[in-house]
Amino acid sequence: MFSFTVLVFVISFCVIGTLLYGFLGEYLTERNEDDLNSIADKLAEMTLAGKNNESALYQELYQLNLSVISSSTGTFIIILDKDGGTAASSGENINVTVRPEFTQNVLEGKPEKFIGNLGGLFNTTMLTVAKPIMLDGGVDGAVFVNLPIPEIHQIRSDVFRIFLLSVCFVVFVALIFIYMLSNRLTKPIKE
Repeated sequence: MFSFTVLVFVISFCVIGTLLYGFLGEYLTERNEDDLNSIADKLAEMTLAGKNNESALYQELYQLNLSVISSSTGTFIIILDKDGGTAASSGENINVTVRPEFTQNVLEGKPEKFIGNLGGLFNTTMLTVAKPIMLDGGVDGAVFVNLPIPEIHQIRSDVFRIFLLSVCFVVFVALIFIYMLSNRLTKPIKE
């Protein structure tokens, strides 16, 4: 009876741990996707607000804003013009080129989500949200907001580690309790 109970505990915690790990990954990805969508919407508004302002000061402030938003959110931002060329980016290198297979649908007005390195553009796996910049019913460019996936995996791993420590503690306490209870129940039979 004791070994059966232990087996049931171990199997139950393994199933729960696996489900937690999977669902937590989906939840974090969806939450981060919502955050990236919000950032992309604000960037599209900001880009349209300065569309006709060609002054050097405004361009410098725009670039500074991109850098600040990127730093504060842990993202990499790419702004494309209506032809798919890079108009601005949050990195040092403004000549970032996003391959056409990633820009085509967005420049047709369809928001997209990608998970990967964006055709080799990044060295790590990224969660990318791409949104069109709409002007007078047409597409005037696109915003790509990219978040490194390892950060999402790190959060998931930290939560899972806490879960495992909790499981170990609960199993240890349960084993002691079950052992004492089974000894008390079987003591009259042994005598």
